[in-house]
Amino acid sequence: MSLAPNPSPHSVPKPASDQSRRLAVPATAAQGYWAAFELLKPITWFPPMWAFACGVVSSGAFVMDRWPLVVGGIILAGPLVCASSQAMNDWCDRHVDALNEPDRPIPSGRLPGRTGLYIAIAWSSLSLLLGWILGPLVFAATIVGLILAWAYSAPPLRLKLNGWWGNAACGFSYEGLAWFTGAAVMLGAMPDWPILALVVLYSIGAHGIMTLNDFKSVLGDKRMGVRTLPVQLGADRAAQVASVVMAVPQVVVVGLLIAWGLPWCALGVAAVLGLQIWLMVRFLLDDISLLLNPRKNAALYNGTGTVFFVLGMMISAVGVSHITSTTSATSTASANLTAPNVSTKSWATAPRAATLNLAARRSQPLDQTHAVLKARSRPELPAVFYKRLNANRQGNRQGGKGPETSRIESGSFWNFQQEG
Repeated sequence: MSLAPNPSPHSVPKPASDQSRRLAVPATAAQGYWAAFELLKPITWFPPMWAFACGVVSSGAFVMDRWPLVVGGIILAGPLVCASSQAMNDWCDRHVDALNEPDRPIPSGRLPGRTGLYIAIAWSSLSLLLGWILGPLVFAATIVGLILAWAYSAPPLRLKLNGWWGNAACGFSYEGLAWFTGAAVMLGAMPDWPILALVVLYSIGAHGIMTLNDFKSVLGDKRMGVRTLPVQLGADRAAQVASVVMAVPQVVVVGLLIAWGLPWCALGVAAVLGLQIWLMVRFLLDDISLLLNPRKNAALYNGTGTVFFVLGMMISAVGVSHITSTTSATSTASANLTAPNVSTKSWATAPRAATLNLAARRSQPLDQTHAVLKARSRPELPAVFYKRLNANRQGNRQGGKGPETSRIESGSFWNFQQEG
């Protein structure tokens, strides 16, 4: 019988397979399901779902026309793509988590063997399936998001080993790519450049938010060779870099909103940026400032200051929607002028575009107006109605009223049906 002491819980962990065999499997199926749910980290789904909502709003499109796609996109951004990235990250970080957070589902043994890996693969497959259903642009964005998620955590790239590359991948996936997907779902095409500009700027700002998440695991990251920014630069300099990276893109957003003729939205983003800067420098009291005590207060700021960051995202999305909705409606009007056979349903469900279409048709030739009217009219109208309407219009062109004008003006418009 060996007299060797039991291994310390703070010692370097054994490989996951050995550790899983020696730890207890969940006693009930319900506990196993709960461990799997915990692995997917629902608390992390909010950022990409919010960014997707910003993309929907910034498109300027009418949500009720495409609400099934909106619901599907929210599910794709949060409970599928984000959740699969979390499962993959926990599987690849099971050794580091045994040091930093040993109570997580995989290092604690509540998800034994390769269960965590299988969940990550299954959720990635479901993400691809839903992305394919939502359209080619969304499918392409899903592929890019999953590639970044796996490259962030899994070898050989394992981008998270370097805080610069890993946080850039996370920021782009969580904020920029989700925003782009929301706009693409609503527009059914590549978003306009103002939307793409916001996508890039808020992705850069999210890099700083990702850095704040690294302060809680500096000890384990050092031992396992994960070179996050707090490990590379030290806690103080990493906090300063994160603050600058979060603030500068928002300053650029304010300038763009002013240039686009949206001063009130620019004022709103500037206000929430001012609150963020105040919290960075002086979070309630000097002794709990993020910049003065980053190790202690990074998580506290991450739970408060980032609220103003995402609020600024929505304010800018609302502002850009005024630009994109006008552009979209004008494009729809132009398309309808050249293609008169547009369904009555699209006319009824796009009121802003319909208003512009009506204004545009007032100046178009009579023959083209007649073609549009014929496409919009009741299908049971006989050909004689259109024949007599043409005769009436010809009479108007010659300076007098046509033979049937008085009948139309008197309200006996539908009497033509009886003469077919």
